[in-house]
Amino acid sequence: MIEYFDDIFSPYLQNDLIEMLTPKPPHGGYPLFFTDNLTGDFKNSNEYGFGSDFISEGHLINHFGNRLLTPLYSFLNSQNIIIKELIRGRLSLQLPRYGTKEPIPSSPHKDLDYPHYVVIYYVTDSDGDTIFYDDNENEIKRVSPKKGRVLFFDGSLLHGGSSCTKNIRCFLNYNFTIENEIQSRK
Repeated sequence: MIEYFDDIFSPYLQNDLIEMLTPKPPHGGYPLFFTDNLTGDFKNSNEYGFGSDFISEGHLINHFGNRLLTPLYSFLNSQNIIIKELIRGRLSLQLPRYGTKEPIPSSPHKDLDYPHYVVIYYVTDSDGDTIFYDDNENEIKRVSPKKGRVLFFDGSLLHGGSSCTKNIRCFLNYNFTIENEIQSRK
């Protein structure tokens, strides 16, 4: 199951998240940390960017966390999905790779080793698709980042992002389990 939805919540809230996550000086902003490995897969250390967990092991890590839950809970509410356990929430931000003409795919991975669901909320328009793979790592689907887009999928699917070349690629990634069984909608 791979589904995406555009504009689940208002442009005002979409813009509020952009302002909070990509502020201009002299204002503070969300704490981000450089990493050369956004996916945590050490086969490929060319997946650099900035990231920060805001939920770890089901607990909010900082005071920004509540606002960063808006896309997730707006989506869940719109689809009548009841969350059982919120496992992890993470913000990732990649800068464009100048000098490269095409986005470079990251390593296929699964966020967790047990059954769960994933929501990715794209904060900004960008290139650098999220790519899905079968168990033999053959590409089966791509979803392009678009401001306000929510991507929802079964966490057992291999997936990976791509570097960006045209704009900042900023997204929120949520891992969770649910109370109610998901019925196939497509």
